[in-house]
Amino acid sequence: MASVRAAGYDLVLLDCAPNFGVLTRAAVVASDGLVVPARPDELSRLAIGHLRERLGYFQARYNAMGGSAAARRGMPTRLLPRILGVVFTMARRQRGNEVSASLRTFIHMVREEYPTFESVIFDNPVPYARAAAENVPLVLTDPPPAGDLLEQWQGLATEFTKRLEALGHA
Repeated sequence: MASVRAAGYDLVLLDCAPNFGVLTRAAVVASDGLVVPARPDELSRLAIGHLRERLGYFQARYNAMGGSAAARRGMPTRLLPRILGVVFTMARRQRGNEVSASLRTFIHMVREEYPTFESVIFDNPVPYARAAAENVPLVLTDPPPAGDLLEQWQGLATEFTKRLEALGHA
């Protein structure tokens, strides 16, 4: 990450697989914070707790090894990962675009335990499938996302930026 900082980047986002394998652990070492995408359901709530436990264990092991080897490699000598927030994705709406009571319950439960983003990204498979078929990011599809989907992502981007600013990273 030192070369990335030297190149003048202010922010780098690393999208990792939903596991705690070697690549995800390397991303944690290189990061100042984590954004955790999760479905608003019971299994995801449990998985967030498991992730927090794994982060704590990994942090303790990394920090116990001491910083000399890490410093020689240009890596952080102390690991202080923090969850910047959980963002709810793939949320389903009921008829009339209303959020179900069970969905609100899970969102509330997670918000009691973890920092979360207020923005919720609702399930809308067609634009994502089109982006995957075109092998481009969602924002580069033709036509680009519009309406509600665009507002959801813009809302999340605004929240994310404000959270970074509050931490002194923007």
